[in-house]
Amino acid sequence: QSQVYSIAQGPDGTLYFGTLGGGISVFNGQKFENLTTREGLIDNAAYVLFTDSRGSIWVGTGAGLSRYIPPLPLNSKDFSISNSKGRFINYPVETGLLRKRVMAIHEDLKGNIWVGTYGGISMLPTENISASEKPGFDFSKNQNLFRNFTMREELLDSVVSGIQRDNAGNMYFITRRGINKLNYLKRKENVSSESGKAVIYFNKITDKDGLADYRVLSHCKDNLGNLWFLTPKGMSKLDPSASQSLGRPVIKNYFSEDKRVFSRNNYCLVQDKKANFWAGTVDAGMFKLQPDDNTQSVNIIDNITARNGLPTDFVWEIFEDRE
Repeated sequence: QSQVYSIAQGPDGTLYFGTLGGGISVFNGQKFENLTTREGLIDNAAYVLFTDSRGSIWVGTGAGLSRYIPPLPLNSKDFSISNSKGRFINYPVETGLLRKRVMAIHEDLKGNIWVGTYGGISMLPTENISASEKPGFDFSKNQNLFRNFTMREELLDSVVSGIQRDNAGNMYFITRRGINKLNYLKRKENVSSESGKAVIYFNKITDKDGLADYRVLSHCKDNLGNLWFLTPKGMSKLDPSASQSLGRPVIKNYFSEDKRVFSRNNYCLVQDKKANFWAGTVDAGMFKLQPDDNTQSVNIIDNITARNGLPTDFVWEIFEDRE
């Protein structure tokens, strides 16, 4: 399938490409292999891919969440016939997932998996991940595997399109109306967030707190740990460390007179190892950007389009591999 919506890389360097209708294409450096519903994927529309600390590939689809456990190599000390082939574990709405359409996936420092959906946030605790991977686990008797959060818990909006985690482990959720930061409230000395009994609430970060615009189109974490948000009006840099110290969002904005970058047609933002930013658009290819701290402007270094090499001007995903 030619429409690639998401890209991820496994611990062994294998690349995974999520497609719209063709499942996942897996490239091991020599050949491609396709993984679809025939191999156990919950749905062939793979909108988002995420590699967790266990080496699993999580897949957000239009019909729920899938976890792909890759096969172990022959030289692995844990290799056996049972794990010589990759396998899928699926989490449809019947297991407690808030909505079928999954738009974002991330992992916190405890190994919990957080999922952004069209109805809010679903969190799959690490103990339920471990339990559900065991042979013979009965999903029909475990219909509340997820803990869910909606606008009742002060989310800015029910549609959660992105998730970021800063270097301190704080989780940020991107919605249509701004950003929510996850926080834990400890009511008693013997109650901790690690126990899962703490009260979870969400701080709000919008244009009123310094964002260039509350409509976040794309986002990424840079090499220094800052969080960047591209909006229709400019790029916003959130400094998590300074924000933690001052108790409020510390944000710096960068602007450009070239409105092609800051349009509603922007789909992805990444920073490469050389500290260049790359933004993908739906109709103008991809831009190489460099924010200037002195002028608070965004310099366009390059614009790569179908005219100079891209197969199309529609760039949905940009990914830098380990090489």
